[in-house]
Amino acid sequence: MTTPALLSTLEIGAVAPPLPVLSERERPKRSWREIDAGRDGARSRDARAPSDSPAQAKASKAHRAALDALFERGEVGKYAEKLGLGAPRTDPTPPAAPAAPAAPIEPPKPSAKELERAALRKKIIEGTSRDGVARAFDRYAKAYGMPKE
Repeated sequence: MTTPALLSTLEIGAVAPPLPVLSERERPKRSWREIDAGRDGARSRDARAPSDSPAQAKASKAHRAALDALFERGEVGKYAEKLGLGAPRTDPTPPAAPAAPAAPIEPPKPSAKELERAALRKKIIEGTSRDGVARAFDRYAKAYGMPKE
């Protein structure tokens, strides 16, 4: 559909100004390689931990060593009580070790009738032809009745 201004310029014989091309208004498109490189760079920067100064690393190591020593001596409970983080322990003895695990329970062995039923069911499920499946199903239905499922 043409606008009246455009009609008047065409009637007079003047050439209409060219419409801007979309690619001129947009930024230049990046190649897939450039897009992937940007993604990889962002991912690798996020994966790295911020570098600590040597003094911070030394302090962190000292704090971890002090915590390890507290746990080894068993003094964590005292500090927790002092800070009000835990209830005082009334029983100083450590909890007893759990009993040895019970022997695994073996499932009961299926009877001969159950094995035969499973074999017929397998033939029905894995049948390759319509006749084979029909014969297996007829034998199953005759021996065990119609299945509930």
